[in-house]
Order: sequence, then C-alpha cells, then structure tokens
Amino acid sequence: MSTDFNMNPQHYPCPDQILEDRIILITGASDGIGQALALRSAQLGARVILHGRDVARL
Repeated sequence: MSTDFNMNPQHYPCPDQILEDRIILITGASDGIGQALALRSAQLGARVILHGRDVARL
C-alpha cells in the first residue's frame, strides 16, 4: 500500500499575513506546541490572546 501524502511546506504555500486582523485564543501558550502556535500566529498577523498555567512564561 502506498500513499501520496506529503507534508512538505513547499507544497502548501501560505500567504505571509493569512491571519491578519484575526483574534486567536491560545491555551497552553506558556510551553510546547501552544507556545509555538502563539508565536507563529503572531508572525502571521493575528492578535493573540494567551492562556497558560505559568504566567511568567507567557
């Protein structure tokens, strides 16, 4: 069985400001995937609301 599934980002171009003027609430933003998602969302133009257990790391 073979598949043609490919997660290479070059196959799925993303406009630089795709999230511009969007507001996103991210839970778990003080670490790990939540933190990475928060940073990338902000880079793509979103206004980000952060929630996490460790306030010092937000």
